[in-house]
Parts: sequence; C-alpha cells; structure tokens
Amino acid sequence: SFPAALALAVAEAFEDVTGTLTGEVHLGGTPNAVEPSGRVVLTDGSVLLPALGVGYSRIAATFDVTPGGSIAVDGQARSRGTARATGTLRLDTLSNPGLDLTVEARDFLAVDRRDVQARVSGELEVRDFYQRPRVTGGLRVEQGVLVVEEFARSAGVVDLSDPAFFEVTDTTLTTLGPVLRASRNPFLQNLRLNVGLELVRDGWLRGRDLNVEMEGNLQVVWDRMERDLAMVGGLNAVRGVYSFVGRQFQVQEGTVTFLGTPG
Repeated sequence: SFPAALALAVAEAFEDVTGTLTGEVHLGGTPNAVEPSGRVVLTDGSVLLPALGVGYSRIAATFDVTPGGSIAVDGQARSRGTARATGTLRLDTLSNPGLDLTVEARDFLAVDRRDVQARVSGELEVRDFYQRPRVTGGLRVEQGVLVVEEFARSAGVVDLSDPAFFEVTDTTLTTLGPVLRASRNPFLQNLRLNVGLELVRDGWLRGRDLNVEMEGNLQVVWDRMERDLAMVGGLNAVRGVYSFVGRQFQVQEGTVTFLGTPG
C-alpha cells in the first residue's frame, strides 16, 4: 500500500494527486522473458489536469496484470458527471505502453479553460501508443462555451508544445505556467483526433461582438503533431445577440458551415 502520487510523480500532466494503491504482483519467468501477474487497486483517488483546467475526484480503478505483459483496466472518475475507462494497456515498453481503451462519459466536465468549456456524453476509443495516441468516437456536448478570441489566441498565435516558446518566455511570471508545462506531455503533444461532435441546446459561441447559442453536428479531425485541423459539418444559430457598427441585433437564425479544408 502506497500513495498514488508516487506512481505518477514523473508525469508532468498531473498535479495534486491523491489516493492509495494496494495489491500484489508476482514476477516469474526468466530475466529475458519476465511474466508478471497480480492485481493493483486504486481507491479514493483525485487528480488535477492543468492542461484541461479540470480536476477528477472519486477515482477508483483495478489493474489486472497478466503474464503476457498487458494490464486489464477498469476505472471510473467524477467531474460533475462520470466517466469510465475499460480495456488494456500493453507494456511493450514502460515509457510508451500500447493503448486499447474505451471511455464512456455521462455529462462529464471534460474541459474548463478560458477558451473552451464543455460537458460531454458519449463514447471514445483510445488506441495505438501513449506517445502517439489515436482517439475516435462520438460525443454529445451537453453544455459548452467557445470563446472565439481566446480560442484563436491559444490555437493560432502560439503552439504551447513548441520548445522555442519556453526558451524565450519566463513562464514563472505567468499564471499559465502549469498549463504550459502540462501541454508538453507526449500524449497531448502527439494526439490524433477523429471525433464526431453533436451540439445540443446550451452550446454557446461567444466573443467581443457575439453571444449566440448553436446546435448541429461536426466531424473534427486533428493531428496536433502535424498542426493539421479540419472540421466538416454545420451549426445552426438558435438565439443570441450580435453587435455590429455599434448596434446590437437579436439573432433569429443563421448557419456556420465547415467545409473540411485543413487549417
């Protein structure tokens, strides 16, 4: 039995880790072909992810180690709603384990930053490897906000994963320090997404001149390492206000169409 923080001490993406790991693992086989087996249980866990601006609580999980070098995972966490992850980790290399996980979310607060906030439900598949993950599936945005200027600033003005940014910026002088450090995590740096998003009511597009509720469907394809983002689909304006040349207008209808052009 030992604190979960010890196991995650080398992971810069996590902060304020609590919880306890208990269990028993047996090592057999030969030095060239170690065959582990056993079970480890995580209880009373919590963690903060600065890169997403959210904290997870009431984390509980079991990890069943098999002689073939894989770990069966079954865990859940809360962040307003709930999320459950099941599947396996393949320990081909400890620094870059293989991933074969399914994540089911129900009204789960997935991100809460200055540029974007969203509660989601749905199912995602996480595949390939920790240092080059591929995420597919579909999500319904139960409630969300996208702040146009902040999103453009964080996505287009500076790449938080670029080492050159850290060479010229004293991040200790900014409140973004934890977010910047966490964004260098290889899982986030090399993430590939191909996810369908359904926006239901209470999804808002906000900026200096607009505050509009949107609904519709988008397919988002993003390769962060290649800095390639494309979206296909359309959003409809439900209600809101838009300011133009000093006057404020009530939005009655409107559409935003995404053609899938990269960038």
